Amino acid sequence: AFFDLLELTCPRLISLDCDDNRLSETSAKLEAFTQRLVRFNGLKHLRLCNNGLGQEGARGLAQVLPHFSRLLTLDLSRNSLGDHGVCTLVPSFASLTTLTTLKISHNGLSDDGLCDLVDALVPLSSLELLVIAPCSLRQIWQRLRLDSKAENYSDMKILQTLRDSGFKPLRTLVVNSQEP
Repeated sequence: AFFDLLELTCPRLISLDCDDNRLSETSAKLEAFTQRLVRFNGLKHLRLCNNGLGQEGARGLAQVLPHFSRLLTLDLSRNSLGDHGVCTLVPSFASLTTLTTLKISHNGLSDDGLCDLVDALVPLSSLELLVIAPCSLRQIWQRLRLDSKAENYSDMKILQTLRDSGFKPLRTLVVNSQEP
């Protein structure tokens, strides 16, 4: 009923904030949400923080994200995605060619999951803000094997080298801190 009302009243919706809605309460609720979300493929900003999406939610999102060719901001923070959930989403990120902001913090990523994510994001030339806290720039650096001298560099030097190695438009990388 919510999406039907939303579609009637806001057919050209560009921003949707669905934070803190416990979308993962039941499989049916989560599946219905992802299936109806695709109706709003003109979205530019999508916030789905703290919904406990987990791996199942990641599977549903991975199917619909390629339909959002105009998406600028995607916030999936605090969803218990884990490595498997993020790996499920990684292929769909390639279609988000206009994405400027990705917030995917506090999802229980291991170093390997973090590196898979970073590898997948390098081709996104529009990405300007990446929030992946909590983690360490040194972890990213060492996993990507950019340079064995990571311990001797400041965080700013590491960020500059990350930008030089592929994240050219990246203006802000938030790690090991509160979200902006």
